[in-house]
Amino acid sequence: MDQQATTSASSVWNCPRLLDQNAIQFYHTDMKSVSKTFRLSPDTARALSDLVAWGRATSQAALVEDLVQREALRMRLLQEEERMDQAWREASQDPLFVRDMAAVEADFGPLDAEVWNRS
Repeated sequence: MDQQATTSASSVWNCPRLLDQNAIQFYHTDMKSVSKTFRLSPDTARALSDLVAWGRATSQAALVEDLVQREALRMRLLQEEERMDQAWREASQDPLFVRDMAAVEADFGPLDAEVWNRS
């Protein structure tokens, strides 16, 4: 790796060059894989190299694998959150649901107040 790029990025991000708790410790080289080619901006390519050099991952491929998997999980969670929000919006329009929730709140209100008053 180019020493200037490492020094430059280190000074900008002030990242230690130690393996951190979230570092990818391994990369499954025996897994089935697909080769992909991407064009990256010079800054992104430098950041990719620097992150590996700082111990964030054992290789650039491992880092890309991890980041893509994290983003995919984040998107699935956002979709699930939107699905639940929609379900609550629909339920809030159902008079029976609203009545049931009011009954539950009335039933548990004194218990909730007791717990919160102890805190």
